[in-house]
Amino acid sequence: MLWEGPGEAQTRSGEDSAETIVVTAQRRPERPEDVPISLTALTGEQLERMQATDMGGLGKGVPSLNMMRTGAFTQPYLRGIGKRSTLGVENGVATYVDGVYLASSISALLDLRGIDRIEVLNGPQGTLFGRNATGGVIHVVTGDPSPELSGEAYLHAGTYGYVRGDAYLTGGNGRIAGNFALSLSRNGGYGTNVYTGKKDQGEDHSLVARSKWVWRPAESLKLTLAGAYQDIDHDFS
Repeated sequence: MLWEGPGEAQTRSGEDSAETIVVTAQRRPERPEDVPISLTALTGEQLERMQATDMGGLGKGVPSLNMMRTGAFTQPYLRGIGKRSTLGVENGVATYVDGVYLASSISALLDLRGIDRIEVLNGPQGTLFGRNATGGVIHVVTGDPSPELSGEAYLHAGTYGYVRGDAYLTGGNGRIAGNFALSLSRNGGYGTNVYTGKKDQGEDHSLVARSKWVWRPAESLKLTLAGAYQDIDHDFS
């Protein structure tokens, strides 16, 4: 005998069930369940737990997203739509940071340490985000600075000479506040160059710095100034 009835919705246990994410997929703050768009929203804490520290690791937590490696670049494929070329060809999956479009494949290779959340919208999204959003949109949202002085620092170490240091500092007052995030990492080589004798095959270094300032000259006016610097050096055989 066959019987069907309403099933219980699966809920995330522990910390995830208490988290409330506000997304801006339609250019205004909303809860994900109120947005009539197929999307995946992940907080910075969730990305840390999944060890998705850069754009290449997003496929760990986003369904139908595949981050393909093309040389020194990471190219997103969302629902099978994307491009492998990195020479002046914009990808069919658009990448945004705080609402600013990143056209370059190099600039889209982002470090995700210390961000507020990430929103991945399945395409097409040309109505809200313009062209080059046939496959969808990856929107990285950085956190606003806090007026209270606070900071944190982390140091990681592992095999093959892996060392990584992260630092974050924020502070200010009710009118103006700023933050600064810095990440340094180094990973030793996995193989030996038989010509030079050095074990530097696969070696990489990275330096990422990000800062954001918010000024509220009036109660109804908010001015934001943000900048980022990223230097990545990868060695590939």
